Amino acid sequence: DRDTGEQVRIPVADLKNLPFKEKVRRYALQDSRVIMVKLADRMHNVYTGRIYTEQFKEKYKRTTPFYIELAREIARKNNLHILDLMASKLERLVVTCLN
Repeated sequence: DRDTGEQVRIPVADLKNLPFKEKVRRYALQDSRVIMVKLADRMHNVYTGRIYTEQFKEKYKRTTPFYIELAREIARKNNLHILDLMASKLERLVVTCLN
């Protein structure tokens, strides 16, 4: 929906020169749906076995803690218990399925 997209848009110029993690962080702090979708996508990939190679597994193990901590930060700031639950579930999945 174009109307919804307008509500969460961040000016590109504001993000152009930022590192990737900082861009994600700024988007997610403005709209918690950003991190919810990211966590859901990662959980889906782990559940469905879409992480095929060792290189991909290592990337997930290395990068997922950033998303988990960001989700928990947003959950605390916005009183979003579901986001904290998603972060905990993803954390358990990474430990059990990717080790």
